[in-house]
Amino acid sequence: MRQEFYGDLYKNTKDNNVKTLGDCYKETEQMKVAILGSVKSNLEHIANKNLVDNSLAIVKAIKEHLVKICIHEHGHLFFLSVLNSMDDTKAIKKSLFDPIYENIEEIIVDKWGRRVIEWFIAPAEKDFIHPHMLKILDEGLKFGKKDKDLRRKEIQEQVEGPLSESIQKFSKLYLKDGHVGLFTASILNKC
Repeated sequence: MRQEFYGDLYKNTKDNNVKTLGDCYKETEQMKVAILGSVKSNLEHIANKNLVDNSLAIVKAIKEHLVKICIHEHGHLFFLSVLNSMDDTKAIKKSLFDPIYENIEEIIVDKWGRRVIEWFIAPAEKDFIHPHMLKILDEGLKFGKKDKDLRRKEIQEQVEGPLSESIQKFSKLYLKDGHVGLFTASILNKC
């Protein structure tokens, strides 16, 4: 089966003397360029199949660790880059925001967790995230198909209702101290 990667010559007939790629062109050095070109072409074809959507695979892998990622100093940046690059906004709400919303009390008391929630409401807001970090996050946008403003607006529309309900439900927590109070004011301004 491996020989089929080496070119059309081996698709119809198998050579028992060929066990590795080097064996293909050991006797005929002129075939080396053609065989390596064929191997490269076949491997590129396989790699570009996109059988699994990378962003959805990442989301499934991190789902059980979302709270820890959101409140981690560097993990929240990883999470923001995933949010910023996913095109499927309904999947973002269902797979990412809903589990976070279940643990909202734990997330909003942490400064890194507040950044994640702020990104849902006001993505790319320079008041919350350093401009250099925004530049790095925007580099991931070149892989998305959807316009960034449209994606961000759709996310905001989906989460503003649940966040408003959360503020009503846990009002003491949202007004606990100065940092959380400013965070709450920014949510109320955007919703």
